[in-house]
Amino acid sequence: MKIKIFLVLLFSFLFSSFLIKNVFIANSPKIKPYLGNYFAFKIKDLFKNFSNLAFYGLSSRHATNTTTIEKLKNKPLIPIGKGVYARTDNKNALIEINLEGVDFIEYTFTINGKEIKIKVPKGEPTPNQKVLDALYK
Repeated sequence: MKIKIFLVLLFSFLFSSFLIKNVFIANSPKIKPYLGNYFAFKIKDLFKNFSNLAFYGLSSRHATNTTTIEKLKNKPLIPIGKGVYARTDNKNALIEINLEGVDFIEYTFTINGKEIKIKVPKGEPTPNQKVLDALYK
């Protein structure tokens, strides 16, 4: 009987952890607005990772990624956009984002009676009220 109680508690903990990480937005009671698309991409990514694992193997894939990153860190930074830089060796690329180098425009929206400030990089389109209402439902 104690084992069953322990297993139920363990399952409940794991299930709630899954919901917190994958269904709700940032420790709030709000459900992700495009939950179906999110799970579709997660499943697609899962199959992609399994195929990579079968092709490269676990230890060699990790070692390759680590050594690739170390090799790329010695390459010069190439500016892509304001605050965005890349390092490349013609086979791989490492992208670095420096938010301090980006100029932002701050917008204030009223959603559910609360003022919410959103920073958008200069030159990017302004988010509209309809999209924000869907995100903050």
